[in-house]
Amino acid sequence: MHERVHKIPGMMGSLDVTKVHWKNCPTAWKGQFQGREKVASIGLEAVVDNNLWFWHAAFGFLGTLNDINVWERSSLYESMIDGTHDELDFEFLVDGEVFDKLIYLVDGIYPPLTRFLSSESDPHTKLAYNFAQDQEAHRKDVERGFGVLKVKFLALMHPIHLHRKDDIYYMALASILMHNMMVEARVENDEEESEYLYNTLSATEAQTPGGLPVDDSEEMDELITEAQEEAF
Repeated sequence: MHERVHKIPGMMGSLDVTKVHWKNCPTAWKGQFQGREKVASIGLEAVVDNNLWFWHAAFGFLGTLNDINVWERSSLYESMIDGTHDELDFEFLVDGEVFDKLIYLVDGIYPPLTRFLSSESDPHTKLAYNFAQDQEAHRKDVERGFGVLKVKFLALMHPIHLHRKDDIYYMALASILMHNMMVEARVENDEEESEYLYNTLSATEAQTPGGLPVDDSEEMDELITEAQEEAF
């Protein structure tokens, strides 16, 4: 699928982290969950493909952790260390050469692993510049996936008022499962993701729920604004 859409054989999806605002985080825990956003938050790591299907999701990370700290604590990392991830691999060709390890598109903070394909931070040639442009454009799948998930399930976009971390975990997990069910139905019907979103709200709320900026793509912000204008 990714080879057909993105021209990248062996691509499993794009890996990234987003955060949700935990408004009623216990005071004793705020030092652990309050990161650079200045409000308590919980991290969600995910791998998302071109259809916005979540192939991997790990939720519940402390808000003080950055992407690489989350990665080092995730089940995806463990599967690569203990070898269980190898069961997913298959052979594919890149420029006539055979490879047998699936790859993920990531940003520059992730380590230079054979499974990670990151952008060129300082391209000096036209080829490197074009590669960086293409990689960053294709990696927006995961950002758009986070945006669509939050717009479908506004509980993840607005400050969460639940007190128990376990309750938030199950809410997030259920949201991702239902999102994947919707994606499966859409793909089976050969449909594109509708621009008429599942809920409408002001662009200001979408960008800063409770003062916590949503780190999703600009495209999703434009879709939210468009949906709000259609509704009103």
